[in-house]
Amino acid sequence: MENQAQLEREARGGRWAASAAFASAALLVASLVYSNVQLSDRAKGDNGLLKAVDARAGDVIASAVAQGVAFVLLAIALAYLYRATKARRPELPRITLALAVAAPVAFALLLIATQLELVRVAHDFVAIDGASGPGAKGRAEALIEESALRRITDVGLGTRVALGFAFVLLAHGAMRAGLLGRFIGVLGIIVGVLYVVPFLARPDVIQAFWLGALGALFLDRWPGGRGPAWQTGEATPWPTNARARPEPLAGETGGDVVPAAGAEARAKPRRKRRR
Repeated sequence: MENQAQLEREARGGRWAASAAFASAALLVASLVYSNVQLSDRAKGDNGLLKAVDARAGDVIASAVAQGVAFVLLAIALAYLYRATKARRPELPRITLALAVAAPVAFALLLIATQLELVRVAHDFVAIDGASGPGAKGRAEALIEESALRRITDVGLGTRVALGFAFVLLAHGAMRAGLLGRFIGVLGIIVGVLYVVPFLARPDVIQAFWLGALGALFLDRWPGGRGPAWQTGEATPWPTNARARPEPLAGETGGDVVPAAGAEARAKPRRKRRR
Protein backbone atom coordinates (compact mmCIF):
# COMPACT_ATOMS: atom_id res chain seq x y z
CA MET A 1 0.00 0.00 0.00
CA GLU A 2 2.84 2.37 0.84
CA ASN A 3 4.61 1.51 -2.43
CA GLN A 4 1.43 2.23 -4.36
CA ALA A 5 1.10 5.68 -2.80
CA GLN A 6 4.74 6.38 -3.60
CA LEU A 7 4.25 5.32 -7.23
CA GLU A 8 1.19 7.54 -7.55
CA ARG A 9 3.12 10.53 -6.20
CA GLU A 10 5.93 9.82 -8.65
CA ALA A 11 3.48 9.55 -11.54
CA ARG A 12 1.98 12.94 -10.66
CA GLY A 13 5.31 14.65 -10.14
CA GLY A 14 7.11 12.96 -13.02
CA ARG A 15 5.63 15.24 -15.67
CA TRP A 16 6.70 18.37 -13.81
CA ALA A 17 10.17 17.00 -13.13
CA ALA A 18 10.57 15.97 -16.76
CA SER A 19 9.48 19.42 -17.94
CA ALA A 20 12.03 20.99 -15.59
CA ALA A 21 14.79 18.68 -16.88
CA PHE A 22 14.00 19.39 -20.56
CA ALA A 23 13.73 23.15 -19.99
CA SER A 24 16.97 23.20 -18.00
CA ALA A 25 18.83 21.40 -20.79
CA ALA A 26 17.41 23.69 -23.48
CA LEU A 27 18.17 26.90 -21.56
CA LEU A 28 21.67 25.73 -20.73
CA VAL A 29 22.58 24.98 -24.34
CA ALA A 30 20.86 28.08 -25.74
CA SER A 31 22.50 30.47 -23.26
CA LEU A 32 25.95 29.00 -23.83
CA VAL A 33 25.68 29.16 -27.61
CA TYR A 34 24.28 32.68 -27.49
CA SER A 35 26.94 34.02 -25.14
CA ASN A 36 29.76 32.41 -27.11
CA VAL A 37 28.50 33.92 -30.36
CA GLN A 38 27.94 37.37 -28.88
CA LEU A 39 31.28 37.45 -27.05
CA SER A 40 33.48 36.11 -29.81
CA ASP A 41 36.00 38.88 -28.99
CA ARG A 42 37.06 37.16 -25.75
CA ALA A 43 40.10 35.66 -27.52
CA LYS A 44 41.62 39.15 -27.72
CA GLY A 45 42.46 39.23 -24.02
CA ASP A 46 40.90 40.91 -21.00
CA ASN A 47 40.63 44.30 -22.68
CA GLY A 48 38.88 42.79 -25.73
CA LEU A 49 36.52 40.83 -23.50
CA LEU A 50 35.60 43.91 -21.47
CA LYS A 51 34.88 45.88 -24.62
CA ALA A 52 32.65 43.10 -25.95
CA VAL A 53 30.82 42.83 -22.63
CA ASP A 54 30.19 46.58 -22.48
CA ALA A 55 28.94 46.62 -26.06
CA ARG A 56 26.54 43.73 -25.39
CA ALA A 57 25.74 44.21 -21.72
CA GLY A 58 22.07 43.35 -22.18
CA ASP A 59 22.93 40.11 -23.95
CA VAL A 60 25.41 39.15 -21.25
CA ILE A 61 22.87 39.69 -18.47
CA ALA A 62 20.12 37.87 -20.39
CA SER A 63 22.41 34.90 -20.95
CA ALA A 64 23.35 34.81 -17.27
CA VAL A 65 19.71 34.90 -16.20
CA ALA A 66 18.90 32.06 -18.61
CA GLN A 67 21.72 29.96 -17.16
CA GLY A 68 20.54 30.79 -13.65
CA VAL A 69 17.01 29.63 -14.43
CA ALA A 70 18.48 26.46 -15.96
CA PHE A 71 20.19 25.60 -12.66
CA VAL A 72 17.07 26.36 -10.61
CA LEU A 73 15.15 23.94 -12.85
CA LEU A 74 17.99 21.46 -12.39
CA ALA A 75 17.32 21.55 -8.64
CA ILE A 76 13.69 20.53 -9.29
CA ALA A 77 14.73 17.54 -11.41
CA LEU A 78 17.38 16.44 -8.90
CA ALA A 79 14.96 16.73 -5.98
CA TYR A 80 12.48 14.46 -7.76
CA LEU A 81 15.18 11.90 -8.48
CA TYR A 82 16.31 12.07 -4.85
CA ARG A 83 12.82 11.30 -3.51
CA ALA A 84 12.39 8.38 -5.89
CA THR A 85 15.82 7.02 -4.94
CA LYS A 86 15.34 7.55 -1.20
CA ALA A 87 12.07 5.59 -1.32
CA ARG A 88 13.95 2.59 -2.70
CA ARG A 89 17.28 3.05 -0.90
CA PRO A 90 16.70 4.56 2.56
CA GLU A 91 20.46 4.47 3.20
CA LEU A 92 20.98 7.31 0.71
CA PRO A 93 22.46 10.18 2.80
CA ARG A 94 20.04 13.00 3.55
CA ILE A 95 22.78 15.49 2.78
CA THR A 96 22.25 14.53 -0.85
CA LEU A 97 18.94 16.41 -0.93
CA ALA A 98 20.49 19.53 0.58
CA LEU A 99 23.28 19.44 -1.98
CA ALA A 100 20.90 18.69 -4.86
CA VAL A 101 18.70 21.70 -4.07
CA ALA A 102 20.98 24.28 -2.43
CA ALA A 103 24.03 23.85 -4.68
CA PRO A 104 22.25 24.51 -8.03
CA VAL A 105 20.39 27.52 -6.60
CA ALA A 106 23.59 28.96 -5.11
CA PHE A 107 25.41 28.29 -8.38
CA ALA A 108 22.66 30.14 -10.28
CA LEU A 109 22.97 33.19 -8.02
CA LEU A 110 26.75 33.19 -8.40
CA LEU A 111 26.47 33.00 -12.19
CA ILE A 112 24.22 36.04 -12.28
CA ALA A 113 26.36 37.94 -9.75
CA THR A 114 29.50 37.20 -11.77
CA GLN A 115 28.05 38.55 -14.99
CA LEU A 116 26.60 41.64 -13.32
CA GLU A 117 29.99 42.44 -11.79
CA LEU A 118 31.66 41.79 -15.14
CA VAL A 119 29.29 44.25 -16.83
CA ARG A 120 30.11 46.87 -14.19
CA VAL A 121 33.85 46.39 -14.62
CA ALA A 122 33.49 46.53 -18.41
CA HIS A 123 31.57 49.80 -18.19
CA ASP A 124 34.24 51.32 -15.94
CA PHE A 125 36.97 50.16 -18.29
CA VAL A 126 35.38 51.65 -21.40
CA ALA A 127 34.61 54.88 -19.53
CA ILE A 128 38.32 55.40 -18.85
CA ASP A 129 40.06 57.66 -21.32
CA GLY A 130 42.41 55.62 -23.38
CA ALA A 131 40.70 52.27 -22.83
CA SER A 132 42.24 51.34 -26.14
CA GLY A 133 45.87 51.97 -26.84
CA PRO A 134 49.11 51.53 -24.92
CA GLY A 135 48.57 50.07 -21.44
CA ALA A 136 44.94 49.08 -22.07
CA LYS A 137 45.63 45.46 -21.27
CA GLY A 138 47.26 46.35 -17.96
CA ARG A 139 44.39 48.63 -16.97
CA ALA A 140 41.89 45.89 -17.79
CA GLU A 141 43.77 43.38 -15.65
CA ALA A 142 43.98 45.87 -12.78
CA LEU A 143 40.23 46.56 -12.86
CA ILE A 144 39.43 42.86 -12.85
CA GLU A 145 41.84 42.24 -9.98
CA GLU A 146 40.36 45.07 -7.89
CA SER A 147 36.76 44.02 -8.54
CA ALA A 148 34.67 41.44 -6.68
CA LEU A 149 35.13 38.93 -9.48
CA ARG A 150 37.99 37.16 -7.71
CA ARG A 151 36.01 36.82 -4.47
CA ILE A 152 32.96 35.56 -6.32
CA THR A 153 35.15 33.03 -8.11
CA ASP A 154 36.57 31.79 -4.79
CA VAL A 155 33.06 31.28 -3.40
CA GLY A 156 32.07 29.63 -6.65
CA LEU A 157 34.75 26.98 -6.23
CA GLY A 158 33.05 25.69 -3.09
CA THR A 159 29.68 25.77 -4.81
CA ARG A 160 31.06 23.80 -7.75
CA VAL A 161 32.39 21.13 -5.42
CA ALA A 162 29.04 20.87 -3.64
CA LEU A 163 27.23 20.62 -6.96
CA GLY A 164 29.66 17.96 -8.15
CA PHE A 165 29.09 15.85 -5.04
CA ALA A 166 25.33 16.19 -5.53
CA PHE A 167 25.63 14.72 -9.04
CA VAL A 168 27.93 11.90 -7.90
CA LEU A 169 25.91 10.87 -4.83
CA LEU A 170 22.57 11.06 -6.59
CA ALA A 171 23.62 9.35 -9.82
CA HIS A 172 25.36 6.55 -7.91
CA GLY A 173 22.44 6.08 -5.52
CA ALA A 174 19.86 6.07 -8.32
CA MET A 175 21.94 3.56 -10.25
CA ARG A 176 22.13 1.29 -7.19
CA ALA A 177 18.36 1.60 -6.76
CA GLY A 178 17.77 0.56 -10.37
CA LEU A 179 16.29 3.91 -11.42
CA LEU A 180 19.18 4.68 -13.76
CA GLY A 181 20.92 2.33 -16.15
CA ARG A 182 24.68 2.03 -16.07
CA PHE A 183 25.17 4.40 -19.00
CA ILE A 184 23.08 7.26 -17.59
CA GLY A 185 24.33 6.65 -14.05
CA VAL A 186 27.99 6.78 -15.05
CA LEU A 187 27.30 9.85 -17.20
CA GLY A 188 25.84 11.65 -14.19
CA ILE A 189 28.91 10.75 -12.14
CA ILE A 190 31.13 12.13 -14.92
CA VAL A 191 29.23 15.44 -14.81
CA GLY A 192 29.85 15.62 -11.08
CA VAL A 193 33.56 14.91 -11.50
CA LEU A 194 33.84 17.66 -14.11
CA TYR A 195 32.39 20.17 -11.65
CA VAL A 196 34.91 19.15 -9.00
CA VAL A 197 37.82 19.05 -11.48
CA PRO A 198 36.80 21.77 -13.97
CA PHE A 199 40.07 21.88 -15.90
CA LEU A 200 39.38 18.46 -17.46
CA ALA A 201 36.46 19.71 -19.56
CA ARG A 202 33.30 21.79 -19.27
CA PRO A 203 30.31 19.77 -18.06
CA ASP A 204 27.66 21.88 -19.82
CA VAL A 205 27.01 19.79 -22.93
CA ILE A 206 27.18 16.47 -21.08
CA GLN A 207 24.90 17.87 -18.39
CA ALA A 208 22.34 18.96 -21.01
CA PHE A 209 22.33 15.49 -22.57
CA TRP A 210 22.03 13.87 -19.13
CA LEU A 211 19.06 16.09 -18.27
CA GLY A 212 17.36 15.17 -21.54
CA ALA A 213 17.83 11.48 -20.77
CA LEU A 214 16.54 12.05 -17.25
CA GLY A 215 13.38 13.70 -18.58
CA ALA A 216 12.79 10.76 -20.92
CA LEU A 217 13.13 8.36 -17.98
CA PHE A 218 10.72 10.39 -15.85
CA LEU A 219 8.11 10.16 -18.63
CA ASP A 220 8.85 6.47 -19.35
CA ARG A 221 9.99 7.37 -22.87
CA TRP A 222 13.45 5.86 -22.63
CA PRO A 223 14.26 3.59 -25.63
CA GLY A 224 13.74 -0.01 -24.58
CA GLY A 225 11.85 0.99 -21.45
CA ARG A 226 13.10 1.91 -18.01
CA GLY A 227 14.14 -0.35 -15.17
CA PRO A 228 11.57 -2.37 -13.18
CA ALA A 229 12.35 -0.34 -10.05
CA TRP A 230 10.12 2.41 -11.46
CA GLN A 231 7.15 -0.01 -11.40
CA THR A 232 7.88 -2.01 -8.24
CA GLY A 233 8.75 0.90 -5.97
CA GLU A 234 11.65 -1.15 -4.61
CA ALA A 235 15.36 -1.33 -5.34
CA THR A 236 15.48 -3.65 -8.36
CA PRO A 237 18.60 -3.92 -10.52
CA TRP A 238 18.37 -2.42 -13.98
CA PRO A 239 18.35 -5.35 -16.46
CA THR A 240 21.57 -5.91 -18.35
CA ASN A 241 21.64 -6.46 -22.11
CA ALA A 242 21.90 -10.21 -21.66
CA ARG A 243 18.93 -10.32 -19.28
CA ALA A 244 16.89 -8.05 -21.56
CA ARG A 245 17.17 -10.41 -24.53
CA PRO A 246 14.01 -12.34 -25.41
CA GLU A 247 13.82 -16.02 -24.52
CA PRO A 248 14.37 -18.59 -27.30
CA LEU A 249 11.27 -19.49 -29.29
CA ALA A 250 9.49 -22.65 -28.21
CA GLY A 251 8.78 -25.49 -30.59
CA GLU A 252 5.35 -25.97 -32.09
CA THR A 253 4.71 -29.22 -30.25
CA GLY A 254 4.81 -29.57 -26.51
CA GLY A 255 6.21 -26.05 -25.97
CA ASP A 256 9.76 -27.37 -25.65
CA VAL A 257 12.68 -25.50 -27.12
CA VAL A 258 13.68 -26.98 -30.43
CA PRO A 259 17.38 -27.84 -30.26
CA ALA A 260 19.66 -26.99 -33.12
CA ALA A 261 20.53 -29.79 -35.49
CA GLY A 262 24.17 -29.70 -34.54
CA ALA A 263 23.37 -29.77 -30.86
CA GLU A 264 21.04 -32.75 -31.31
CA ALA A 265 23.72 -34.64 -33.17
CA ARG A 266 26.26 -33.93 -30.50
CA ALA A 267 23.83 -35.06 -27.80
CA LYS A 268 23.47 -38.59 -29.30
CA PRO A 269 25.76 -41.18 -27.73
CA ARG A 270 28.54 -42.36 -29.94
CA ARG A 271 28.46 -45.97 -31.06
CA LYS A 272 31.50 -48.09 -30.57
CA ARG A 273 33.13 -49.17 -33.75
CA ARG A 274 33.24 -52.91 -34.40
CA ARG A 275 36.64 -54.35 -34.92
